[in-house]
Amino acid sequence: MYSISRVTLILLLIYKKANIFIMAAKNIDMIEMQIDALVKAGYYHSISDITKSAFRVLLESKSDLKVASAVELYKMGKISLSRGAEIAGVSLEEFKEVLADKGVVRTLSPSPDIDDNVARILEGTD
Repeated sequence: MYSISRVTLILLLIYKKANIFIMAAKNIDMIEMQIDALVKAGYYHSISDITKSAFRVLLESKSDLKVASAVELYKMGKISLSRGAEIAGVSLEEFKEVLADKGVVRTLSPSPDIDDNVARILEGTD
């Protein structure tokens, strides 16, 4: 059987979490109202524009998130090595080091242009 103090502590934690949830919901409502007000006032054309702007500011203020997103996009094969460096805001060599530090194995993908050039060279039609 739990002692009174432990039960009280559990109830306080439940109450606190419920209160935080209510406060978060109120904050979300306020944020939505502020977003709507900015669109109505003409500062932005749409909610999408506000979202993009907020995301840009977030990435500018937290460079580690820029690097993390570049690494993940590179791992998924969505971007090239040079594009990853550009997104991360670092040099190509620095991005290679970041990938190595994170244990990401770099692979070379065959390029159709290279294959075509090799075929032309081998045919002697350079």
